[in-house]
Amino acid sequence: MDNERWKQAVEAGSNNRNYRRERGFTETRDDAFVDGVQWADEHPRKGLVDLDNVWHDARKENPNDRDLLIVNIPDKDFEINSYHIGSYFGSTGYFSSGGWVKEWDFISEWAYVNDLLPKRLKKE
Repeated sequence: MDNERWKQAVEAGSNNRNYRRERGFTETRDDAFVDGVQWADEHPRKGLVDLDNVWHDARKENPNDRDLLIVNIPDKDFEINSYHIGSYFGSTGYFSSGGWVKEWDFISEWAYVNDLLPKRLKKE
């Protein structure tokens, strides 16, 4: 965090602390955490990826062959999701991850790994 952002965070925390004290509220660790999250949401760091915009519905669109992907495979029996990194092979309709192969029909959503990386780490 650069100095200017640090100063803004400290000022926001001080103002919130004064607000609580003046109104008789106590400050807990949870309050400080929530204040920090709220401040971070109001002051997003440049270059971060909006994760809501990178996931694709596997039933509506397919990725490029052999690009590195992360996929979500829901397990309805256990009500959990598992995430795997690998590649899509459109000619066969399979997803492969380190020797493990799954039919594409089991995939619920996918994202290109490159889309999840900060700009400085993306391959050009």
